[in-house]
Amino acid sequence: SFDNFVMAGVEAYGGMVFAGEDEALSWKCLDAAKEDYQFAIERFEKIGMEEPYTKEHTASASLSQYYAAACWAAAVLYQASGEEIYAQYAANYADKVLLCQEIDREELPIHGFFYRDESRKTIVHFSHQSRDHIFVQALCEACIALKNYPRRAEWEAGMKRYGQYLVDLMEY
Repeated sequence: SFDNFVMAGVEAYGGMVFAGEDEALSWKCLDAAKEDYQFAIERFEKIGMEEPYTKEHTASASLSQYYAAACWAAAVLYQASGEEIYAQYAANYADKVLLCQEIDREELPIHGFFYRDESRKTIVHFSHQSRDHIFVQALCEACIALKNYPRRAEWEAGMKRYGQYLVDLMEY
């Protein structure tokens, strides 16, 4: 389902890019995006994460990354289609992403990074996956798509925390 979330977002972008230039291709991209997103949601809700945690360095995405991919794709789909269901998915998953972020535990010298899930026990790391951007990309796209959503300021704060985390890392 992770790859289907990602592809749904890419296809939705394609639908927006081709709008006004090639309406048939625009429609097909958006149609494929909706189909991939629906498949991803159904599979994710039924199965959850596809691979065991032990494959971290090969292909395993964390639960928080699934949330981010689902959020990002839904936000793009909402922009492309205007269908409220995607706004609801984007908001729901943006909130779940924030539940996986380190906010303010005093015993930690650094904050703003993301954990694998809401338990906040294992930090996400990206030795080989190069998916560092996915959390902020999702929150940013949700903010763009849902300009008047009540929790938008919290999503923006999450992005700022992550930005400060990157600044703080420079010390190490």
